[in-house]
Amino acid sequence: MYFTDFNDWLPPGPNSRNPPGPNVDYGLTQGQLPIYSSNPNTRKWLPYYLVPFLGLPDATTVPATTNALVKVFVCAAYSGAVNDLSDGGGGRSTDDPSRNNYSVAYSQSGSGSYTVTQPGNNTPFMQMLKTAYPTAAGWLPFGKEHVYEPMRLEMLQKAGVPISDFWEVGDYDVAATGAPKFDMAINPVHRKVRNFVYFDAHVADRLVPPDFRYDQ
Repeated sequence: MYFTDFNDWLPPGPNSRNPPGPNVDYGLTQGQLPIYSSNPNTRKWLPYYLVPFLGLPDATTVPATTNALVKVFVCAAYSGAVNDLSDGGGGRSTDDPSRNNYSVAYSQSGSGSYTVTQPGNNTPFMQMLKTAYPTAAGWLPFGKEHVYEPMRLEMLQKAGVPISDFWEVGDYDVAATGAPKFDMAINPVHRKVRNFVYFDAHVADRLVPPDFRYDQ
């Protein structure tokens, strides 16, 4: 849907700068929350860009002080992991995001249950992107906030990356990255598998690797 309407660009698209704003600065952030509003800060999260395709109120109509929840980005298993969420350091959060529409997580620059793709430096698909675009500022498909823009879907394909095997959105937990964020699940919420949406739009799970890290 989004690719068709925006000339194959991944969100947030090209030439996104702040200043002058009010758009997100360059790319999306990996620490995602399932909320949006007219607050420009919500533009660094994927739901903001998909709201028009989900039949939800336009962001301009949602007060900046209100967190409008996008339920398709809330994993049921994450909601059941309230006692296993990170405090952003080495401990556990006492917060329950479902009770406050993620307002505490927002105030703590926290995360919800999902992330946009973040392949490791030495994973096969990242190596393919680096080889295809050696002079790029970076290679995360959705870009990197404050650093560089996202890619177009065709750029992944031209690099030889099979979009049916490359996930774009998936379960997020401390075990996957070793980098805790406030209200981020500490362990995989589905225990032995993680759920992913792939760049060809299909949904599937993957076994959690022995080292618990993302394997692409």
